[in-house]
Amino acid sequence: MNWNHLYCFYEVAKYRSIKDASKSLGLAASTVSEHVKSLESNIHNTLLIRSPKDLKLTIDGERIFRYAEKMFSTGKRLEDYLTTEGVAGYNVRVGIEKSLKGRFINKLLQRYWMNYSKFGLVETSNVKNSSQSVYFLDHDIIDIAISDFQINDSNYGQEKIATFRNSVFISKSVKEQPSKYELSRLPLAVLGNKEVMKKSLKSFLAQNSFSPREVFYTDHDEFAVELCVKGEALIYMSHEKDQEFNQLTQIKEFEPFEYSIYSLFKKEHENLIFIREFKKEVVISH
Repeated sequence: MNWNHLYCFYEVAKYRSIKDASKSLGLAASTVSEHVKSLESNIHNTLLIRSPKDLKLTIDGERIFRYAEKMFSTGKRLEDYLTTEGVAGYNVRVGIEKSLKGRFINKLLQRYWMNYSKFGLVETSNVKNSSQSVYFLDHDIIDIAISDFQINDSNYGQEKIATFRNSVFISKSVKEQPSKYELSRLPLAVLGNKEVMKKSLKSFLAQNSFSPREVFYTDHDEFAVELCVKGEALIYMSHEKDQEFNQLTQIKEFEPFEYSIYSLFKKEHENLIFIREFKKEVVISH
């Protein structure tokens, strides 16, 4: 099999366009098309469904593209490792722990996307907790983790990117915030990962000498907010400093539980372009 032909197919499949692939490769569109046809002839299989309006992959084309994507992405990372100029052609996978939500993370990722787009795309996915973040990093399932876990391992690098708070919220419709005794008569909805939030909640309650009637955990924000707005519950959740919510207000009598969030990555990747670009965004955010 001719690897140049396979790479031409990979670029065509990635862009879903022979014209765009030819621009990326610096080859004539007719040359790229002939290379793909030669690959199809060599493996005795049709990989593309061509029409005047669009181009689609066959089932085998999708399968071969996935294999090629892994192979050429790894090759691009090797090329990036061997040069200081920065190499385009591979995507970055960012895992964000489910308990961490907010405008700050979204803005950070948007800026990162804008600056990294000349090298590749930025993909994001939810990660259950810090243990899964480290496991996914270790097994190259993700490249960067956004976590509330401060890692002490020489194999990993980390950058502090923000300080978050866990606080209790009540409906804005309540004109005068109730006393602790009145608040304790309401159940407390805890948003986010149960394992993570349970630890901070224990410290928060002790710190503020507060005992709610009962506590329940949920991953469904809208459900908890509706209960809170109707006066049926309080909400304990993570948020950025000075973050405002349309229907909720923070109970000022309670001192929030503060913690830092970090970006984690393999130390061996520290000099690759995707980490260098991400570190620039972290510096801007501070």
